[in-house]
Amino acid sequence: MSEVRTEQVVNNDEHKEQLIPVSTELQLQGGGVFYLIIERNRDGQREREIIEIKNLITDLGLDIFIRNLINSSPVTISHIVLSDATTAPSPGETTMPGTNKWAQAATVSRPTARQARWQASWAQGAIVGTIGSIGLCSDSAGNNLFARVRLSTPKTVGADDTVSVVYDLTLSRQS
Repeated sequence: MSEVRTEQVVNNDEHKEQLIPVSTELQLQGGGVFYLIIERNRDGQREREIIEIKNLITDLGLDIFIRNLINSSPVTISHIVLSDATTAPSPGETTMPGTNKWAQAATVSRPTARQARWQASWAQGAIVGTIGSIGLCSDSAGNNLFARVRLSTPKTVGADDTVSVVYDLTLSRQS
């Protein structure tokens, strides 16, 4: 269900590092895709780990989607929230679970006519702990949980690491 890609990133004057947005084509069948990107320095080399996980859109998320479509009590989905929760996502969830939560207002864009993208980044030291879940919510407290994933293996993040998350939701016709 998830794919992990690790790449060495050269960091010198000849090669400037650039984070290239990740995208995927996906029929909307109750989900989108989260990409968790953790960058670390190991033995003087930069290492980037990218984890791709298909998510569960909650029942509330589906309700928000329809409400926003017909402009009936719309809800703005504006934050990516990371937490230490390791429980499986449930369709009935309405708030982001977990004891420790790290939230960031997302930059929202429309890369193609049928795709929405939310992106957020945390600087070095902003997250120190274990990430078990990622969610897309309406605020920094994790309310109005639109979508959530649980990492198959929780990721420990240290004071020298940076974290980025990209969430892509793509609509396409079913064949």
